[in-house]
Amino acid sequence: MIKKTRLDHFEPKLNYVEKGALNDTTTPIAMMNTIKKLLTGNVLDSENKAQLQLWMTNNMVSDDLARAVLPRGWKIADRSGGGVNGSRTLTAMVWNEHQQPLFIGIFIANSKLKTLPELNRVVASISAKIFNKYNIVEPH
Repeated sequence: MIKKTRLDHFEPKLNYVEKGALNDTTTPIAMMNTIKKLLTGNVLDSENKAQLQLWMTNNMVSDDLARAVLPRGWKIADRSGGGVNGSRTLTAMVWNEHQQPLFIGIFIANSKLKTLPELNRVVASISAKIFNKYNIVEPH
């Protein structure tokens, strides 16, 4: 089982991984831990953490994913990806002024879905379920 991120190629070649291969692989937990360390740990100084968070918060590429179902009053810093063979990923930090950050990772691979909008709807649906489970709702 893969326990860490392994990158052997640059974009876009790293998206073309054969099923069962070890090159260019990661897991949702490895990605969540990486994002957590970068955004809240001691890996980056405060200026670089703030810059990375700003980039990830203003990431419009993933507007159709968790952002599409994120309740008002919450913030999200995320990174999405997609490759071949029906794959789509989202790694994110979700927080508001009253709650510590929640880190989420959603990976879909080898699905039968063929289009990005189909995959995006599934990721948005999973995100909504996570938000509900962790009481990430609009303020009353």
